[in-house]
Amino acid sequence: METSTKDKIREAIKKELLTFCKYYSPKSYEDWESEKDTYAFWLSERIWIDAFVSGEYSFIEDCIAEYIKYEDHTQTDDSNVPLSLRAILFDYFQHNSYAVIRALGKDFLSEVSFEEFFTKYNR
Repeated sequence: METSTKDKIREAIKKELLTFCKYYSPKSYEDWESEKDTYAFWLSERIWIDAFVSGEYSFIEDCIAEYIKYEDHTQTDDSNVPLSLRAILFDYFQHNSYAVIRALGKDFLSEVSFEEFFTKYNR
């Protein structure tokens, strides 16, 4: 496959994934870092898009496996958030406690549930 064809495929994938994003945009990291309540969501969407576009499917599969262990989320929900993106949000929630409590305006991680984190994302 020509490089230009691969680039076109990557752009098509990115364009389709962007239709599911609520926070990700071409804004720079520095612009979003200051927006404490939405930065975690912007970064999760960016990681999700980058993983698909670069073909890092094993990372996505690992996130989905951990998310399903947490609770069986294989059933359809009404959030319209793809399972792979929910799984990356869950991974972010598990591994970035400081950013999560900052995003939700809490003092301690014990005060935060993934459902609360996801609900805020899905508004």
